[in-house]
Amino acid sequence: MYKIYGIFRELENNLSDTCKFLTILKETVDNYGIKSATKALKTTGIGINQYGEKGRYTELFRKSIDLLKKYVEKDTENEKILNKYIEQVKCLNLLFSDFYSKEEFEILKDIPDEYKLFSFLLILEACIRTLNDIKINNSRNKDKYLLNIDMGRAFGDCNKNLKDLSIEEFTSMIEHIMRSSCKVLQALLFHKYLYKNRKFKHCIIDKEIQTEYIINSIKHIEVIDIREIVFNLFEQWKFDDYSIEIKSNNLFKILPVNKKEFLNKNIELQRFENERIVEGFKGLKKKIKIDENTKQLPPNVALHKAELADIHTCGTYFSSETLEEMCNGIPLSQWIRAYSIIKKKNEDFLNKKTFSEEMKPKEWFLILTIDEWVDEFMKYGIASDNARRMINDFIFTKDSIDLFDSPFIKFEDNKVLTMPSYACSIQASISLISLMSRKGYNIAFKGSNYEKELIKEFRESGIFASGIKKNDEQGNEYECDLAFVIGKDLFLCECKKNFQPLTPRKRFEFKNKKLEDIAQIKRISTFYDRNIHYVREALKLGHDWKPRRVYRFVIYSCKLGEVEKKDDVTLVDDSILMNCISKKLPSIVRGGETKKVIVLKSLSHVFEGKMTTHKLLTYIENSMQISYQKYRTDIVEKEIPVNYYNVCILSANTTIDNFYPTK
Repeated sequence: MYKIYGIFRELENNLSDTCKFLTILKETVDNYGIKSATKALKTTGIGINQYGEKGRYTELFRKSIDLLKKYVEKDTENEKILNKYIEQVKCLNLLFSDFYSKEEFEILKDIPDEYKLFSFLLILEACIRTLNDIKINNSRNKDKYLLNIDMGRAFGDCNKNLKDLSIEEFTSMIEHIMRSSCKVLQALLFHKYLYKNRKFKHCIIDKEIQTEYIINSIKHIEVIDIREIVFNLFEQWKFDDYSIEIKSNNLFKILPVNKKEFLNKNIELQRFENERIVEGFKGLKKKIKIDENTKQLPPNVALHKAELADIHTCGTYFSSETLEEMCNGIPLSQWIRAYSIIKKKNEDFLNKKTFSEEMKPKEWFLILTIDEWVDEFMKYGIASDNARRMINDFIFTKDSIDLFDSPFIKFEDNKVLTMPSYACSIQASISLISLMSRKGYNIAFKGSNYEKELIKEFRESGIFASGIKKNDEQGNEYECDLAFVIGKDLFLCECKKNFQPLTPRKRFEFKNKKLEDIAQIKRISTFYDRNIHYVREALKLGHDWKPRRVYRFVIYSCKLGEVEKKDDVTLVDDSILMNCISKKLPSIVRGGETKKVIVLKSLSHVFEGKMTTHKLLTYIENSMQISYQKYRTDIVEKEIPVNYYNVCILSANTTIDNFYPTK
């Protein structure tokens, strides 16, 4: 895993340098063999025509394959490995080609180039406003709808009538449409998708667009579920082991080799989503003054009610009480306020005119110059220089995750457009996590704050804990973030305040990070095993105290799908560990209120009497947070029609909805 990740980063950084790229690939084969070389090449994604035509790196892919073929001559086993990879590339290209052969794309191609972008944005905005009006306002503005939405239409895995959806199901459906549509926007803006001669154009913002073009753009949304499936399969295939079989003339079976990992990934995401909702409700209950004209920054004053939730959740995710810590040289408080301002301005715009009768971009979208946004940011307490830097980060690019973390669509030199329905749905905490993670900004402060939080929680639970930081004779530093004793056993822990890995790539990076973390805690543990007097000093133990056994933990702030044990190191997340240490029973929450406390008979003894090593390890290995998610999740195979071909995929279905187990 170490070597594959490192090679992938080298290859990715040299995609534009064919000579250097091929040199790295050749060195990989020479040093690690064909299997490692094909795995590393696969992670780059080159060779896959994800936009229906030959991609930018088609020639680089051809040269890479020619290079690898020279190594497998008269080597049957390695030839099989290479041929399997080549066949998988062919299958995925056939799947993308089949997707783009759908008749909907012929209709989309016929829209004049200058109207393609704004027609799509208009129909998307109109669609989301209509769905919100149907569900929330009971179709109050029905006479003004640009289109009629079939109430039984299936969006994602949701096949219910819209009015019968719970608010959680409805919100999930809207988010699904919004996030998936961002991939279409990236294709239009940056890959010149569907444009003649691959040249991007757009009309002026006060141009009336023919309704026919806007209505025809609904085809983007009609194929959005299939698009999501095909693109997700591609991303998952790049970073995980997948088998691809052609079962019949028109059926592809594309499944993860490790189904347990697939289940764990979904458990992680479910647990993270549960926490996000629970923490949001907690934030709304905060007693902080709300002032819609304030220049005072969070957490002292909130601009609107939604900022209350953001103050709390950002404080939780970044381990910050004051929000004064710097992210790329700008305080957290100003990042939160910036997203709040964008949200407020778009809410004001939407409230003035929910459904315009004019089909002009300026009537449906908030369009301001960058200077006007700087003025808006300054009006609510953000420094001018910081405003410009943040606005630059908020511009939607080909690397953006979605329009929630990058809400500004720049289409002219000094003008940016925001989509009101998107901007009104921004949650600053999630957007910030996404943005900071994608940009790779240094937010090391969250680590030291996190360690202090955990030490405090341990001590409040009656277990003395401390960090230890010493140097050896050569001056090498050995820092143990958290050490504690239960009975006669010593626990040495590395604490990692990291963001939830939400994409296949981020999970791939996290897998590599786990290996680094294991190596780090083993190095630290070895040092303190040999220098136990430092431990006695830090934990205030007797001068002759010795541990019966030393346990090594890596504690993560992100949610895990399982507690892992690798190389005699336990990988666990803080909510599982601290629920046990503090004897806090997991509970099911709905609408911010606890509805049920979960107690398994087999684990009830853990919460009684004094904590022991046996109790701690028993609880960790049988965590109720994870077992509950396993209980409510079914993994099934689904056959999905793409166009001519069908594709069989693995899908995770939740069997119990609308309740959120705490962490």
